[in-house]
Amino acid sequence: ITPGSLSPEMVSADGETIVLRAGERYVSFESADLKSRSVTLRERSKDEYTLIEGVVGSPVQDFSFTDFDGKEGRLSDYRGKYLLLDFWGSWCKPCVTDVPAMKEAHERLRDKGFEILGLDFENDKTSDFVRPFLKEKAIGWRNATPESVKDLIEKRFRVNGFPTLLLLDPNGIVLETRSNELRGDKLIPTLERLMKQHE
Repeated sequence: ITPGSLSPEMVSADGETIVLRAGERYVSFESADLKSRSVTLRERSKDEYTLIEGVVGSPVQDFSFTDFDGKEGRLSDYRGKYLLLDFWGSWCKPCVTDVPAMKEAHERLRDKGFEILGLDFENDKTSDFVRPFLKEKAIGWRNATPESVKDLIEKRFRVNGFPTLLLLDPNGIVLETRSNELRGDKLIPTLERLMKQHE
């Protein structure tokens, strides 16, 4: 079992059936008997597997979002760019603390093909609450509204820790998933190293 908040095998669910991938097969848990330590699985079709795997070397499936200007966007709009997917929330202190480092990286590496897409997750706030925060911090990269990506974050990426960061290559393939390598003073060196390796 792959550990970590983006593990396709460590998924939280509440009253819903989760389809997991086991090699080339797809299964769901039907029942569990804790006394005998046995589980019953049911085979599923590939079409029922909707999880987006944030695993190095795997492609991230296209998705749509609405930004804070009300414009529709897609992940595929960023093909040809190194893209940092930033799963964040205005309530998340580490997310807010990371803004200066992300601004520096965006300003320094944007001309070299680097971009950021913020995926805002709010527990009970709306876009109207977050909009002034983005303006106050002078955040210059595109951010998806919480309303447009709530299901994407909760049901498809299954992100449950913030901030979570994913770096994609120009073809939309995951390059780095370790958030500690993509935060603070490690962000720019990590980006420069990975971008140089993939020239």
